[in-house]
Amino acid sequence: MRAINKDIEKYISDVGKNLVCAGKLKKQIMADLENEVYDYAESNGIGDISQIVSRFGSPQEIAQMHLADAEPQTIKNAVSVRRILVSAAIIAVVLVVFSYLISCLIADESKKNILRFEYTNGEAVSYYESWE
Repeated sequence: MRAINKDIEKYISDVGKNLVCAGKLKKQIMADLENEVYDYAESNGIGDISQIVSRFGSPQEIAQMHLADAEPQTIKNAVSVRRILVSAAIIAVVLVVFSYLISCLIADESKKNILRFEYTNGEAVSYYESWE
């Protein structure tokens, strides 16, 4: 039964990845489905995930079914939240890269004078060399 439990957990997770709805509603749908699937598996002695997929449908089919039942505004809000999160992540990455490049330029400006060491006739000689 342990192997089927892992398969069921993955199945439920895949359903959640395919659902387009608010987080609270997604959790409720997944919890309800999880209860139904485990009840079905236990009462019918199911040992293979293919029997569950045959009975309930693929994760994509389940998500499609809930999408058909969802209100358009709910779908629009879920898509808008995802779009905002993706945009924020892209902006954050761009800012980090930009900040790094600026810090590199500032560091290069501060290194105009470099301390050099040379060995001449067995003696160490040090001097500053300017980049300008």
